[in-house]
Amino acid sequence: MVRTDPIARGSWHAVVTSYQYALGDDEGREILAYHWHPLVGFGTPHSHLSVGAGALRPELQTAHLPTGYVPFADVVLMLIRDFNVKARRDYRMVLEPLRTST
Repeated sequence: MVRTDPIARGSWHAVVTSYQYALGDDEGREILAYHWHPLVGFGTPHSHLSVGAGALRPELQTAHLPTGYVPFADVVLMLIRDFNVKARRDYRMVLEPLRTST
């Protein structure tokens, strides 16, 4: 949490400092994992997509495919759209305001 106004009470907001989102199959194998490690390497942001053991091509299992920053809402929308995950409620009203990419 970061204080947005050092004087006003209740003026805090959440800041994402890194993330790791992983998608696994029924066997527990990782299919995809999105990572963002802003301070890894040369001090520059390092975003990537890892393709895990759930993928068929061995070279993709250790590859870090470059990506930009990926909001969690975009990952949830991908799961609903591309992996046929069933939403329990109207997800559009909840997730659309959280999306920062297109």
